[in-house]
Amino acid sequence: MRREALVFRTFHDLVQALHEHPEWREELRRLVLTEELLSLPQWVRELAEAQQRTEQRVEELVEAQKRTEERLEQLTSRFDQLTARFDQLTARFDQLTVRFDQLAARVEQLAEAQQRTEEQLQQLTARVYELTVRFDHLTARVDQLAEVQQRTEQRMEELAEAQRRSDERVAQLAAAQQRTEETVRQLVVDMKHVKEELGGLSHAVGYGLENLAYRTLPRLFQERFGLTVTEPLRRRFLPVGDRQLEVNLWGLAQRPEGQVVRVLGEAKTRLSAAKHFKGVERLLKFTRPHWGTEEALVVLVCHLALPGTEEEARRRGWYVVESWELESTSSAPSSRSMARYSASS
Repeated sequence: MRREALVFRTFHDLVQALHEHPEWREELRRLVLTEELLSLPQWVRELAEAQQRTEQRVEELVEAQKRTEERLEQLTSRFDQLTARFDQLTARFDQLTVRFDQLAARVEQLAEAQQRTEEQLQQLTARVYELTVRFDHLTARVDQLAEVQQRTEQRMEELAEAQRRSDERVAQLAAAQQRTEETVRQLVVDMKHVKEELGGLSHAVGYGLENLAYRTLPRLFQERFGLTVTEPLRRRFLPVGDRQLEVNLWGLAQRPEGQVVRVLGEAKTRLSAAKHFKGVERLLKFTRPHWGTEEALVVLVCHLALPGTEEEARRRGWYVVESWELESTSSAPSSRSMARYSASS
């Protein structure tokens, strides 16, 4: 039977014929579309399955690496970026679907659109390959991090053990320190007792020297210098302001011509010009209102005068008497000269 020829005068006639003969549509698609476009839905399904497998792998990696939270956050961020890229790809495929729905209106532009689509698919394929390689690298890096984390945990355990030993050592040192502090406190108490005993001994020596001076100086003055003690030598406390000033030697003596002089001085075990003479100067200054005379005779009694002390005393007009002189007052007169300390009244 001879098939009747169909004549299409307009594009509307072609569309109407396709509606009347649905079996022509598949043949038209096969002729108009390339094999790549026809297989595009299958590619999309494969990409979706690949995306699903990728997300499952990511979840497994996240669960396995809970202790490396910071690194996992970076990995999650990277996966989010990949998901965004896949969302963009899906949106792009949606755009292609819309474009295919508008195929009837853009048949003349199909070739150009097809070329652009192929270029985009090539770029997408390259991008998917690149992402696959990067996923492989990321997986290897995660495995390395797992090994590092394991070594880190082992090191932390070793450090914890070392810290425990250090704590034990510190506790031992603290106990030793406590015993040391107790010993030091006991030594401080013992030293305090020693100081008290030495202070008492020093006072005893000083008082003994003063008592010897009280007994022998009058005779020494009389034998060597013709001075007569008219007021017994003794220790005195003189009021100076709101306090009492202690003077080791205090008395009066009369010269052969009848002039009365004040006798005052200090008694020291070891007499030193550098250590004691400023104190003697202050003593003269503060006691002057109590002299009752125009002149004062300064006498410094000691067991030992350090080098240079007698010379400095002689320069100031003071007299130094050592204990051996007090114990031998009947011997020949000393070569030292008695000097006067004169001051205006």
